[in-house]
Amino acid sequence: MKKHICTLFIIIMLLLTSCSSFSEPKKESFHYDDNSKYDIYFNLVGNIGFIQVEDIEKDNILHGKMKFMPTKNEDKMIYKVVSSADNKVYASVRTPGSTKANRLIVLKEGEIQKEIVFKDNHKPAEIINDVEKNRVFVELTQSNAINLPLGTPVRIVDYATDEYFDCPFYTKGAISGYGIFGNYIYGVCGGARESLYTDVPDNHIFKIDRNSLEMEILSKENLGYLPNDLGVSPKGKIYITTNGHIEMLDPDHPETSNFNTEDSLWIYDLNGNFQKKVELKKWCNQIIINENGIAYISHSGKRFSSDYLGETLTIFDTNSDSIVKTIDGLNGITTMYLIDDYLFIYTSEKQSITIMDAKTYEILGQIPIDYKGFCLSMTVVKTKK
Repeated sequence: MKKHICTLFIIIMLLLTSCSSFSEPKKESFHYDDNSKYDIYFNLVGNIGFIQVEDIEKDNILHGKMKFMPTKNEDKMIYKVVSSADNKVYASVRTPGSTKANRLIVLKEGEIQKEIVFKDNHKPAEIINDVEKNRVFVELTQSNAINLPLGTPVRIVDYATDEYFDCPFYTKGAISGYGIFGNYIYGVCGGARESLYTDVPDNHIFKIDRNSLEMEILSKENLGYLPNDLGVSPKGKIYITTNGHIEMLDPDHPETSNFNTEDSLWIYDLNGNFQKKVELKKWCNQIIINENGIAYISHSGKRFSSDYLGETLTIFDTNSDSIVKTIDGLNGITTMYLIDDYLFIYTSEKQSITIMDAKTYEILGQIPIDYKGFCLSMTVVKTKK
């Protein structure tokens, strides 16, 4: 419930920001730089920002000027962005109450190529990116068991053709994170009861067979906390971040509920069996695990989870299930992306993209973002294979 409220709060903030502090930059001529090593696409207050990076050295990041693509108006705004193996980028459009929030915007080399419009007005929400299988799963905005008794529908978009298909499985509750290991996608859903689904645990771990597309609920009972994000380690363990759980003081009066903070990392085997819990600093959020089993965990909040004033990044070793170190001073981590040996970190208070050496944990430098506003989602395309 808490995460769903925070997501709605973020969307409302994005809508309001365009009418207040955010001023759209002037349109300038654009020329794609073929020497770029990395192309960065990011949600910039519901619009799309694009920056090219030619080279990364300590205190010397060679990058171009940001290109601003105005994709936000009263009918639509960008929510999540992901990229495919052939360097295409897909941005979901999600705006409450809009008839145009039923599509994905497709980009390549810094230009909008087309829009994939769904046949109905279900709004794209979370996205599961299955790059190896050349497709993306789009979870549509959830309703409830009365309107959608089977669950929230999911669409599959084929990266090769940009055609979409109805998915054979449904979600009950909202996907809060996922990871891929072998032939399975592992994910976590939260808030099934809020959506009136009683045949699955309120917060639960699931897995999807990448070949048959069959879904299995792994959790036999409620996880007991609200999940933020999920990652899977190379050795096949599931890691879920959480800030705590809601305690219902009086079932007849939900307004009397308390949110009990318990910032921690919960560890499970691939069958969903609990292994261990590790306490973390306040307001842990996103988790990314590299091929060597090192996890990067952002702390998005300072006073509360969605103020996006968090300053801390936790480095965690999934091989020993222990904290390696914490890095402070990042000032407002809203999203991260790992590629090669670089961790790209969007820091809203500094209004920049900070680049960290993922092996040495050294901050290499920052790319300034010229226009105020926070970023909810980011993807980095490697242009030189």
